Amino acid sequence: MESNEAVGQRIAKAREFLGLTQAVVAEKLGLARTTQVAIEQGRRPVSVAELYRYSEVLSRPLDYFLGLGVWGKADFRPHFRLMADKLDNAVSGPPRRPGRPRGAPEASPEKLLLMNFESLCRNYLELEETNGLPRTAMPELPVPRLYSVSEAEQLAATVRAHLDLGPDAPIRDLRVRLEDSFASRVYVLPQKGRLNAAAFHHPAIGGSILLAERSIPRMRFTLARALGHLLASRDEAMIDLQEDRKKTPTENFAAAFASALLMPARGLRERFGAVHNEANEVGDIAVLFLARTFGVTLKALRLRLEALKLATPATLRRIDEAVLEAGAGARPDAPQELPDQPRWEMLSERYVFLAMRAYRKELISRARLAECLCTTENDTALRLLRYVASVTELSQEGEPESSRRG
Repeated sequence: MESNEAVGQRIAKAREFLGLTQAVVAEKLGLARTTQVAIEQGRRPVSVAELYRYSEVLSRPLDYFLGLGVWGKADFRPHFRLMADKLDNAVSGPPRRPGRPRGAPEASPEKLLLMNFESLCRNYLELEETNGLPRTAMPELPVPRLYSVSEAEQLAATVRAHLDLGPDAPIRDLRVRLEDSFASRVYVLPQKGRLNAAAFHHPAIGGSILLAERSIPRMRFTLARALGHLLASRDEAMIDLQEDRKKTPTENFAAAFASALLMPARGLRERFGAVHNEANEVGDIAVLFLARTFGVTLKALRLRLEALKLATPATLRRIDEAVLEAGAGARPDAPQELPDQPRWEMLSERYVFLAMRAYRKELISRARLAECLCTTENDTALRLLRYVASVTELSQEGEPESSRRG
């Protein structure tokens, strides 16, 4: 077991990451603040029962506090500390009064989402090591120097070539392509707070991207923007918040890259020209068709058409009206999927495969499998059966009737 000092340091770092004071954590555990101070300084040992309580309060697994498994290997904490700092800097509020700050009574939903993100990243790394399967690295591509629009266009064309796409075709199954060709680990978690996305690159696992679950067109653009951010600056972690603020050169570059990747200039020009009417104008249904063809929102399409100077001011005004009308009439439960894409699952297919494979080879327990898949042991057993049955049913459908009878 780790020394008292090491355990205390991990408790302190987890508490600080969530922005909780020693007094708040001590109150949740039914301890005196002086006891919490002594624990964090390693002067007072922590019982097993207290570790379980710390695990609940600080949203960390027991292995984290004990430094076991991947928690004792690759260190992602600097990346997540940077993302947490960016979150803190984005929070605006009245200045603190003099004296000891009371601290928030609960951790912010954004930071809890980041902690979940980190756990999934470590699970992925552990599953790869347990299975002993090689992984691909993110390809080395030219890094922009000026963060200009022309560099973004060129990098987008290079990425499309790596994805084995034509220079103008819409991208289908963007998430799968990036996971296969760019060693990108993409996780989709329920939206909490203002966090839309987070991303970082680490040599041990490549690029890791968290997407808050939204409509598929919005997630596609956010995913493309996160990739552009990582390609432009691998050493800089990214967070994307729901608020208007001044963009950095890297963020502006990433947005231009996403537009060029999803809506290549030549392909958009050709398809835009094909839906013109005799009056050289584009109707609202044609604009909707273009947005769905490229898998983007109306707002993203409008900005791209304006940047390429393809649409007249009258057409742009009609798109703006369509955006407002769609926003006013949208229902929270209305389906927002594209015709050829299902709902994006939380975990990628390869992540699920690695977890299932490790369990079937008895490399991990069913309880650990449930942790990796973020479910219960009973639900995991049912999911395993469905995982096998999905392929079995498909293979049976393709068999001749005579062979199924035999």
